[in-house]
Amino acid sequence: MYDQVKKSWAKQSVALDVLSYHATCLKTEVDKFKAVNIPLASELSIDEFYFNDFSLDKDAMITAALRMFMELGMVQKFKIDYETLCRWLLTVRKNYRTVLYHNWRHAFNVSQFMFAMLTTADFQETLT
Repeated sequence: MYDQVKKSWAKQSVALDVLSYHATCLKTEVDKFKAVNIPLASELSIDEFYFNDFSLDKDAMITAALRMFMELGMVQKFKIDYETLCRWLLTVRKNYRTVLYHNWRHAFNVSQFMFAMLTTADFQETLT
């Protein structure tokens, strides 16, 4: 019984490794965002509560998310490699399901609203 459980666990581990490999974004996608000029938060209006997320396509939401990380000082404070951040955001986007509500756009909306709260009310100084 123990050997059977151990073998099943090993199979599951390999399957998860294979799935996670295929779930990561492509290097070409990362390179594209590494080379792009990231607009300021004010240019994107992501620091405003009246922000309309439909003004951004799925790639522009990545650049806006990158701006939020930079604007909050997270890249510097936590020494996040920019390429790693790009890959992580693209992989998160890729792994969201294409459903009506809990999808990449919803995740971006929540992030943008929290960003607006932190920056507008100066909560970033309080929540360190």
